[in-house]
Amino acid sequence: MPKIVVTNDKGLVQQAGAGVNLSTGVAVGLQSITATGANQAAAALIDITGGSIVSVTLTNNDQGVRLPDLSGSSLSLGQKFIIYNSHAAHPLKVYPFSGQTLIGTAGGGGGALAADAAVDIAAGASLECYAMSVSSSGSWLAFEPARAAN
Repeated sequence: MPKIVVTNDKGLVQQAGAGVNLSTGVAVGLQSITATGANQAAAALIDITGGSIVSVTLTNNDQGVRLPDLSGSSLSLGQKFIIYNSHAAHPLKVYPFSGQTLIGTAGGGGGALAADAAVDIAAGASLECYAMSVSSSGSWLAFEPARAAN
């Protein structure tokens, strides 16, 4: 298998070897959304093409966002979203898409949550979510990265 190399001079080229070399760096898109609703069906849907870093604003502690559908044709295994709660006081609810689950250490525990169950993200905190299985009953690996002490 050839090595894939991306440079500013030539763009995408193939060379002898294996792997991927991104000499120009990787740009990650940012999307800003407003949390809505008090349940999964009413939560704001994260745009699958809007950027993998998601900054969320909200006005009360009953609002949330919903991860994209894992059975969608444009989503791939390992796709990552970093969801940041930008509110200073209110927690943010993060839901999987209907019929899907969140697994991992999010919410202070391990293992899988019940299908459709939400995780609360504290004010000023973030949640990393990775697509683990791409199907209508798929799952997201979710965890809260450690925050630096103030």
